[in-house]
Amino acid sequence: IGSPQSATGSGTIDLFAPGQELPVYDSLGGYMPDSGTGSSYATPLVFNGEGGSEQIVVCSSAEGIAGLSPIDGAVLWQSPSIYLARCVNSPFIAAGMVFSGSGEGGNGKNLTAVRPASGKTSEPEVAFELKKSLAQVPTPVAVGDRIFVWSDRGVVTCYNAADGEEIWTKRIGRNYYGSPVVAGDKLYCVAADGEVVCIAAADKYE
Repeated sequence: IGSPQSATGSGTIDLFAPGQELPVYDSLGGYMPDSGTGSSYATPLVFNGEGGSEQIVVCSSAEGIAGLSPIDGAVLWQSPSIYLARCVNSPFIAAGMVFSGSGEGGNGKNLTAVRPASGKTSEPEVAFELKKSLAQVPTPVAVGDRIFVWSDRGVVTCYNAADGEEIWTKRIGRNYYGSPVVAGDKLYCVAADGEVVCIAAADKYE
């Protein structure tokens, strides 16, 4: 593993596949092709594609979202120019799609659902895009066929993962910089002041 120059520098961290070196990430965890200049704070995601083949999904505000081969780093598919701001929260999987977002100033700007390419000749498809009640820093969480978005400013919204339909939204207050986690049928998130907030992961706010 290579050492980045600094916490915000442009050094590389090399990933290793059997017998090969795969230098595809910058020091912030984002995809950095030779021509890329955008920043990303998102953690890469492993996605099982067609036939169970693994892909490494990476996000960059400059290059969009892409699926990479873990064997040689080849770009399997890419949806460029889908982000409206910096990529801070991380991609996640729901309803067979990869969701990822961007934001700035403590507000999410967009959350996009992408169907990854299913074969060598196919292209990824943007299924839908959400633009309100979103998070910049906290990563949303999927529970079954529902997505729960816990915003930086304390608004929680439940969406249908298949089509992005809003189920409910509730302002619960406080500021949040960490992501919610699921335990059983409940969501937990730690506020900036240290308070732990628990709500039901359900179609009704509780």
